[in-house]
Amino acid sequence: MAKTKTWRSWLLPVAVLGTAWTMAGCTNLTEGATDMACAFSEDSVHCKQESAVQSGDPTKCDKIGQKAEFKDVGSNPPQDKCYMMVAANKEDPGACDRIKGGIGSYSKEDCLDGVAKTASKPDTCGKLSGAAQQTCMGSVTSNISAQIQAENAKPYPDQAKLDQLQKQMQDTNKMFETLSNTMKANQDMQRGIIQNIK
Repeated sequence: MAKTKTWRSWLLPVAVLGTAWTMAGCTNLTEGATDMACAFSEDSVHCKQESAVQSGDPTKCDKIGQKAEFKDVGSNPPQDKCYMMVAANKEDPGACDRIKGGIGSYSKEDCLDGVAKTASKPDTCGKLSGAAQQTCMGSVTSNISAQIQAENAKPYPDQAKLDQLQKQMQDTNKMFETLSNTMKANQDMQRGIIQNIK
C-alpha cells in the first residue's frame, strides 16, 4: 500500500511539469509538425505558403523550392508570392525586400502596392516611384474613402475610427500633393535640359 501512495504522489507533479514543458514548447512543436506535414503534402507549396502566413514569418517562404519550369529563367513565383502574402497579412512591407522577381514572378513593387492598399498606408507608396507610386496613392485614397463611407453608413458610426480615417486621408492627400509637386519640378527640369541641348 505504501508503494501505491508513493507512485500516486509523483503522478500529479510529473503531469503538471510535463504539461508546462509541453505548453512552453508548444509553438515549436506545432511549427515542426506543420513543416513535416508540408513535406509530405501533395501541394507542399501552398502548405508552406499558408504556414508562413499563419506564423507571420517570411523566412518560412525560403523553404519553397524553385519549380522546374522556372529554373531556366531564374525566378521563383511561388516563393515570391509567399513573401507578398506574409507582407500583406502582417501589413508590413519588410517581407517585400526578400522578393527576387524575374520572368513570370512578382516584383517588390507589386508587394509594396499590395501592402499599401491592404493597410491603407500611403507611406508605403513612397517606396515606389513614377506611375507605380501615383497608382498606389490613388488606390490608397480610394480605399480610405470607401472605409469612411462604410463607417458613415452604420447606424452608430465609431467617431474614433472616423477621426483616424480622416487623418489618414489628410496624410495621403499631403503625400499626393508633395508627389505631384516633385513630379512637376522634375518635368520642368527635364524641359530645361532639353531646351539647353537644342
